[in-house]
Amino acid sequence: FAGEYLMLTDIESPILYNLYFVFTEIDSTFYVGDTIYYNFTYIPQDTSFKGINIDCDSSFATIGADNSITFIKESPSLELTFTASKNSKLIKKFSIAVYPVLATSIKITNKPFSDETFYVGDSYKLKTHIEPSNVTYTTIAFSSSDDTSGSVDSDGRVEFKKSGTAKMYAKINWLKDLTTFIIKEKIVQ
Repeated sequence: FAGEYLMLTDIESPILYNLYFVFTEIDSTFYVGDTIYYNFTYIPQDTSFKGINIDCDSSFATIGADNSITFIKESPSLELTFTASKNSKLIKKFSIAVYPVLATSIKITNKPFSDETFYVGDSYKLKTHIEPSNVTYTTIAFSSSDDTSGSVDSDGRVEFKKSGTAKMYAKINWLKDLTTFIIKEKIVQ
């Protein structure tokens, strides 16, 4: 996708305009958040025709005045349309896939110390960090190995319910991290 001839032809007339369409990206795999740049070389270079309109679904990508296209949402088949400004019959369409940016790691950043004890009735808020920072989907699923000892809600808030040991998991995509809580009954004196 580094370069492709963009031949805009009018079926009803013998006029042919050739443009060499160049993306400055060598890799043809595009992700949400990527910005690519394009330019045209007109063949013949002295042609009086030099107006091109560029269009795409604005919910998936934005077109910048600096000859850029920024992908804002994933699409299995994003259509980019290039049309001659003076003749709408001169048209070329490209279809490209834009992929989501997936997490490569997740960490629970405030794990308790191995000898730290928590008491029934207390709560604790799990904090997480995911990489890379531009992940498309950021929803983290929290779960507990034993909801009777300690449960965790969708925001990572742990409630300690009875004595025991409970492992709390934070998951995103196929990745997970865990931490263990030792829970004891409060001794009332």
